[in-house]
Amino acid sequence: MRWHDAFLFGAVAAQPEYRLSRICPNGWSELRLGPDEFTILVSLVTLFLYSPSRVTIVCGAEPGAGPPELRDVSNEP
Repeated sequence: MRWHDAFLFGAVAAQPEYRLSRICPNGWSELRLGPDEFTILVSLVTLFLYSPSRVTIVCGAEPGAGPPELRDVSNEP
């Protein structure tokens, strides 16, 4: 996760593009962009002149890797 910098209520992006082929060489499966509590607070403090959002990029698995391994964490401290 990282911040997506924008200005003027998010209308002007400081980072126009993400190089997904570099970030996820095996392909990407999900891209989420939206505000969270902290980025909303930062926007309010700056009167929405600076309006960041949280960006999350989920990379795809290597070909032939199969489904991710699941483990039971209910008994872990």
